[in-house]
Amino acid sequence: MLLKQYIQLATELGVEFHLNKNVIKIEIDNHKAKEIIAENKDGTLSSYDTDAVIGNADYHHIENNLLPAAYRNYSEDYWSKKTMAPSCLLYHVGLNKKLENITHHSLFFDTSFQQHAAEIYALQKWPSEPLFYVNVPSVTDTTLAPPGCENVFFLIPVA
Repeated sequence: MLLKQYIQLATELGVEFHLNKNVIKIEIDNHKAKEIIAENKDGTLSSYDTDAVIGNADYHHIENNLLPAAYRNYSEDYWSKKTMAPSCLLYHVGLNKKLENITHHSLFFDTSFQQHAAEIYALQKWPSEPLFYVNVPSVTDTTLAPPGCENVFFLIPVA
C-alpha cells in the first residue's frame, strides 16, 4: 500500500520507472552520473538520461561493473583481498493475521552472542544457533498492513 503511494508521488514529481532491465553501465560526465545503459529482456539495449543514481546493488558490483575505471574508489587489488558475503539475511513477510504479544522491535538473542559472532566473523560459517531481530512496524502504524494483517521483517546476521 505504502509502496504504491511512493511510486505515485515520485511519478507526480517527474520520476520515471523502468523495470525488469539489467543495468550494465553508468555513464559519467564531469563527475556526475548522466546516463544509464540497460539491457532489456530481449537482449537489446536502452539508455536513460539521469540527474542522479541510487544504487541498490552490492557496492563492489556497482564500482567494478557499472562505473568507468576513472571513477572507482578502490582498485581490483583492494577488492581481491576481501571476502565478499552478505552481512545479514533480511526477510519481509506479510501475514494474513494479527500477532499477539509482539512489539514493534524485538531481539531474539536467546543464546550466546559471543558464539554467534565468532561463527559469523571468525569462522565465516552459518551460525549454529542464529540470533535474529524482528521488526513489526504495523504494530505502531496500522496503515502498513491491511486490516487484520501484519507487516514483519526478520533480520539474521550471517557471515
